Amino acid sequence: MRRIIILLFILVFIFSVSAFAGEYVLVKGKGVEVCEAYGKNLNSFGYVMACEREINPVFKEFSKPEWKEMDILENLDLVIKLTRFLEGEDYPEEHPFWSPDAKLESFIKHNTKYGHLVIKLTQVDIDNDGKKENVIKYYDGKCGISSYYATPLLVLNDDKKEIEIKKTSSLLQKPEGVVGLIKMGKFTMRDVFVYKNKVYSDRWIDAGDEKWVLEVFVTESKKDGITKEVCKYRYSFEKQ
Repeated sequence: MRRIIILLFILVFIFSVSAFAGEYVLVKGKGVEVCEAYGKNLNSFGYVMACEREINPVFKEFSKPEWKEMDILENLDLVIKLTRFLEGEDYPEEHPFWSPDAKLESFIKHNTKYGHLVIKLTQVDIDNDGKKENVIKYYDGKCGISSYYATPLLVLNDDKKEIEIKKTSSLLQKPEGVVGLIKMGKFTMRDVFVYKNKVYSDRWIDAGDEKWVLEVFVTESKKDGITKEVCKYRYSFEKQ
C-alpha cells in the first residue's frame, strides 16, 4: 500500500510539473547580457517559477542573497508599520488595517499562525551604491493558494525599525509618499538576484493583462536611485 501511495505521489508530481512546462520568452532586453543570461538560467529548469525564481548552479555568475525569517511576534511594532504602509488607505475605516493597533496586532497574529504572513530579511546592496541595505520580503498570503497573495520588497533603515520610504518607493515603482499596494501589488511576486556583482530585482505578475509576465529591474544610486525595467519575459506554456 505504501508503495502505491509513493507511486501516486510521483505521478502527481510529474503531471504537475509537465502541466506548467514551457519557456520564458524574452520580449524586452534582447542583446542585453543580463537578460539573455537570466533567460537561459530560467529556462534551464523547464517549468514556470511564479513564487520565487531559482538559480541553476551551472550559471556561476548568478547568486541569490540569503534570506532569514524574522520572528513576527518579536517585531510587532515594525510589522504593523509595514502592513499599514503596504495597505495604505485602500480599506474602509472599519477594516482591521485602519483599526487601533491592538486589533491590527490580533489580525497579524492570526495570519502568522496560519502561514498567511511571513517576513524574511536579508542584507544586499539593492540600489548598487556600494553599501548593503536591510531588505524585507513580505509574504502576504500563500502564493498560488490564497485568494490574495503578493510578495513586495521593502527597505529598512540601519536599525531595522523604520521603512526607508524613498528607497522602498523606488523599488516598488510607486510615487514617494504614496502608500497602499492593494491595487497595484496584487498577485505580484518579487525576488532578488545578483549577476556579476550587480543587484537586480524581478517581479512575476500572476493576474490581469500582464499575467505570466516576468520583469527584471535594476536600481542605481548613481542614476538618481530610480528603479528601471531592463528585461521582460512572457511565459509560454508551449515551447517556441
